[in-house]
Amino acid sequence: TAELLIRLNDRIGTDWLTFLDSDLLIAREPPEFVGDDVDFIAYAPDTGLVGSTGASHPMDATWLRYIEAVGLRPNVVPMIREHNTSSMIRFYFNSGAFSYRKSTDFALTYWSIVRDALKNGLGFPQYGEHYTDQVVLGLCALKMNLRWRELPREYNLAVDRGAEELPDEQLRSAILLHYHKALERNPTALFERLRETHSALADWLTPLGPLSDPRNSLAKAFCEALR
Repeated sequence: TAELLIRLNDRIGTDWLTFLDSDLLIAREPPEFVGDDVDFIAYAPDTGLVGSTGASHPMDATWLRYIEAVGLRPNVVPMIREHNTSSMIRFYFNSGAFSYRKSTDFALTYWSIVRDALKNGLGFPQYGEHYTDQVVLGLCALKMNLRWRELPREYNLAVDRGAEELPDEQLRSAILLHYHKALERNPTALFERLRETHSALADWLTPLGPLSDPRNSLAKAFCEALR
């Protein structure tokens, strides 16, 4: 993510740059990705696999190492309310959908912090460095003293469970659907829910069918081991 932003930063002429993961469905126009009174906009969906609720959390010691590596003190890093359980967690955003004001040079600072974290071997037990780019995203904004705003849930609604388990109100209000693996193998359940809540999106998506991976099993195993 960080290296891609560096490559794109000088090629884009708009005041804002918005980064979206490739596994997102856009249900309607997302106007809140820019703002006059802020420099950085992102979303805190849940604790994920490595988020921390504070000192007693098993991931917190690693979070403190990341915070120190960024050059911040723990007492200046705020807690933020995540949307899945309404728990308060350390300042953690999902890197699948965020925006920044290009004039802040956020891309260069973000890349530098990610690079240094990797060089220093930072990572979480079991997951290694896999979530580094996501963990330092919000910390970078704090380090730069950027004015930030959290996006509402509908800007990054995670389909991280069976589609039939998503509450009607959440799905109907969704602007961006972060579908993860919901379009692999048998996506019928998601198609049916979208037909009820976002009919135009369902009409476009359903004929395309499930996503297929062109790699053979050996290539998949190698890539997973490398990851």
